[in-house]
Amino acid sequence: MKSRFEIVKTSAEAPSEPSDALLLEPWFRNRQETTALKRLQTFAERQKFADFFELNGCVRCAKKSGPHRGEGFCVSCHDWFRNQLQRAMRARQNGEFDSDRRQ
Repeated sequence: MKSRFEIVKTSAEAPSEPSDALLLEPWFRNRQETTALKRLQTFAERQKFADFFELNGCVRCAKKSGPHRGEGFCVSCHDWFRNQLQRAMRARQNGEFDSDRRQ
């Protein structure tokens, strides 16, 4: 049996206040999940980090002079952020964190 597809029109307007849960999406997802989420996002939602960078500069250093690399960071700060995240992930894997912290 063939499935029936319907075209559903949605409003082009984004909600006035994005929910906190969605602000960083798809930041902390794997590639497959990120791709699926991006298909569901509006253009404004997909451009939020580039728009942030244009208005405010880099999240870390606030410079606007260089290119936007992603997630609101300039090229050098994006590399710094990626390295810090990888360092934290390695520390977690190596058991360097107390499991009772922040409970």
